[in-house]
Amino acid sequence: MSGSKKTWRGKLWKRRRRAHPWGGNWVKREFELADGVLSYGKTKAMELAGAAVLVPARAPSSAPTPFAFMVVTREQRWQLCATSDAELAAWRSRLAPLRSPSGGASEVVVKPPMVVVLPQNDKKSGDEKFRWHLMARVAACVVGALAWQSRLLALLVVAILGTRRIPAEGTSKSSPPLATDELEVRGEGLREVPVGATAAPNTWSKANASSFNVRQVGYAKTRQKAPSEDAIYEVVSVQVYDASTRIDRVAARLVLESNPSPDPDVPAIVVVNAQLPRDVGPLRADVDADGPGHSIVIVMRMTDRTRRELQDLTAVPAARRRALELLRDYCRLAPLERKDEPNVRGRFKVIAQIRNIDDVSLPRFATRYNGKPALVARTGTLYKGVNRGQPYLEMDINIHAFGYLARLGFHSLYHEFKHYVVSAGFTIEARRDAELPELILGACDLNFLS
Repeated sequence: MSGSKKTWRGKLWKRRRRAHPWGGNWVKREFELADGVLSYGKTKAMELAGAAVLVPARAPSSAPTPFAFMVVTREQRWQLCATSDAELAAWRSRLAPLRSPSGGASEVVVKPPMVVVLPQNDKKSGDEKFRWHLMARVAACVVGALAWQSRLLALLVVAILGTRRIPAEGTSKSSPPLATDELEVRGEGLREVPVGATAAPNTWSKANASSFNVRQVGYAKTRQKAPSEDAIYEVVSVQVYDASTRIDRVAARLVLESNPSPDPDVPAIVVVNAQLPRDVGPLRADVDADGPGHSIVIVMRMTDRTRRELQDLTAVPAARRRALELLRDYCRLAPLERKDEPNVRGRFKVIAQIRNIDDVSLPRFATRYNGKPALVARTGTLYKGVNRGQPYLEMDINIHAFGYLARLGFHSLYHEFKHYVVSAGFTIEARRDAELPELILGACDLNFLS
């Protein structure tokens, strides 16, 4: 490596977006950093000054060295590898002054990388190969049992688990569970960043409903899906709480604010509460399984458009009216069902998709499930209540009660999601043409959760 005070040059490995037809998806380039611009070759450049996010990265199995990091701006994302620990430190020190201002849409997180000894070729190590082989067996077993919904929902909750509170560096003591009266929306939450902004690690953004494909009229015959129209609700917060046992009916203890709904059957607030176990748990778990873990809470508020439409459904176009009528029936009937008979309640559907799937390494079987919906039936409990005069609907998803293979599968993915932008959407499944097309209830992006 060489350079003057204003110019710095050195060789780095850069990951291609897709494997090159001549073989290999990493290429060694001569990089130059000068006047706030990182470049290689004659045409490839990235302007960094005041806009860069330097993200520590775990080297994928195909990486030529374990000294990986990512440089991200609003328009580009480069995954790089230094040739040694010393060169990695040198590049970090040169790039750090070019980071985005503190408190802006992008936040710099620079930590020493996790050094993992990897083979110097594209073959997976024994542990890596075994882990993905295990995941393939998990997927095959779940699909074979006609219960692939659990596998997909597990993928979503792994992503959400990345929002958990992390103890300060150098300590192993976990954060104490929150007392009942400490639960409020202003508590332990992720920071929201604008849609389309350069996403800093451990943040969330509102997601466009049109980025999710949902069922259309005639779906039973054509299997046709298309982008959803505007969502019925908008996500207003993503929260996380530590707990020694499951926290049920969390909405009753939150601070909820919204204008009232014009329809008494459709609440202005919908809360999704994913109850995640800290450990894999026993081989067999009943429907009320419990234990220490985290509650991940996504709060959604009715949009102004939905509020206007509910005032006079007869004037609403059929494409939206049917979905709103389906939601009204769901809110009225689903909370009355028995736990073991989720005929209506079991229509609650989660859609999880990895936005930057071209930038990450996933086995082929996993990419097939990207964006596939998952129904919440046996493991879901629905509550309809009133909090300080504010009606709400809450779906509690008990991950403790998932099948053993599903729990084992998503625990094996914990450390992968710091590379992903995961988009989570919710809807009520429509099954007859009189209920179609579907509409997204609400959606959010979870950005590079670590």
